[in-house]
Amino acid sequence: MNRLLAAGLLAAGSLLLVLVALERDAEPRVLPAAPAAARAPRAHSRADAPPGAQPATAATAPDGAARSAVRPAAAAPAAQVPPVGSASRPPRWSDFAHLREQGARELEYLELYRAFARGDAPGFRQGAGAVVLGEGPINEKTALLRAAFEVDREGAQELFRATLIEPTRAADGERLRLREFALRFLGERCDRDAPARELLREAVWSEGASLEAPLRRRTAARLASVLAPDELGEFSTRLLAERDATVVEAALAALAGNPRTGAPPALLLRLGYEPDAFQAPAKEDELDG
Repeated sequence: MNRLLAAGLLAAGSLLLVLVALERDAEPRVLPAAPAAARAPRAHSRADAPPGAQPATAATAPDGAARSAVRPAAAAPAAQVPPVGSASRPPRWSDFAHLREQGARELEYLELYRAFARGDAPGFRQGAGAVVLGEGPINEKTALLRAAFEVDREGAQELFRATLIEPTRAADGERLRLREFALRFLGERCDRDAPARELLREAVWSEGASLEAPLRRRTAARLASVLAPDELGEFSTRLLAERDATVVEAALAALAGNPRTGAPPALLLRLGYEPDAFQAPAKEDELDG
């Protein structure tokens, strides 16, 4: 009897365990909660950001890892451009266009034109005339003339000749200033530089020259003041053919003050002046007036 009772209880307990297990399997399963980092919304990429939106920064990052992720990368080093005028980077005409845009000083133009004339004489000569006769800034033109005289004397002769004789596209005032510079520059060197004297003679007396009357007077006087005795004959011939009496008188006054020549009385008589008209040394009419 006791055995039967024990067997019945054991069977009942087994049945109860089976029913509990079936009930547990019937309940819906609940997934574990996702970590906080996984629930955070996806950050917008730069392409997704609306116009004017600020990129994410370390201050707005939620944690240390995120701040590290948004730290901007170091900027790549800028490409190294060889300096203008170096062996690997000779000057080009476009470099002068940049200087004009920047309102450069004469010294900046001068240094670059020196390098240009030394490094590429054919290219320099090819474009220099257009600059001198063009509409650019006056300090660029004076720098170009200086550089040509220093580095390329043969090319400089043509540039100074064009400046003093040929018509230009520059305004009248600027053309006059450039010619004054050219005459003063050559006049400071003509006592020891024969090509400079030749350019001055051409500016005053060459056929078709359009030098302004005040500049002709100053230039003729400067030439007379440095005249050598063996040049007196040719100079006298020019004065005898000169139609502007003011040019003649300026030259004779300077000639009288020239210790190497003086004003020859015979020349004065041929020109219609008294032999002693210009004997008193007159103050030299300097080119820089």
